[in-house]
Amino acid sequence: QNAVFEAADLNQPGWSFLRENWDAVVLDPPRSGAETVVRQMGEMSPRRIAYISCHPATLARDAKILVHEQGYRLLAAGIADMFPHTHHVEAVSVFART
Repeated sequence: QNAVFEAADLNQPGWSFLRENWDAVVLDPPRSGAETVVRQMGEMSPRRIAYISCHPATLARDAKILVHEQGYRLLAAGIADMFPHTHHVEAVSVFART
């Protein structure tokens, strides 16, 4: 088994997947971000986190938590123009445990 996929409401705490240890986590939260789960990333201790966001402000908020509270560093960041001729973009950031 090389991959496990979990779908969860990130606004409702108590996720069973937090009790696991993961090498990597991919987060693709709604516009409201993933503040609750990001604050609990220390319990899972993934080495890498890929965070995909459609809202730069919540990505910035959650990145601040990952870097300043959870001990991660930003490795890479970029945007994907998924909606041409609009102001909407998807931002992709990769974090690693320091």
